[in-house]
Amino acid sequence: FDLGQLSQWLARWPWRRAKLVAHGRSNWQSANALDGQALVFRSSEWRRDSRIELIFSEPQSQAELQQGMVECLIDE
Repeated sequence: FDLGQLSQWLARWPWRRAKLVAHGRSNWQSANALDGQALVFRSSEWRRDSRIELIFSEPQSQAELQQGMVECLIDE
């Protein structure tokens, strides 16, 4: 994932909680935030797969969420 792009994408959504572990360009990073706080990435021990969990007050468009996430992937 492009972590900068992922942060920008997540900032556009009205999530109540965001938890994630993602493989960035050079390492694994995790973040955990509440109610639209800025994500603070930290080095992660988890290195099996990237995961993003978002909790919203109201249902969101699954297609829009998936498309936005795909756009944050790095082509290698």
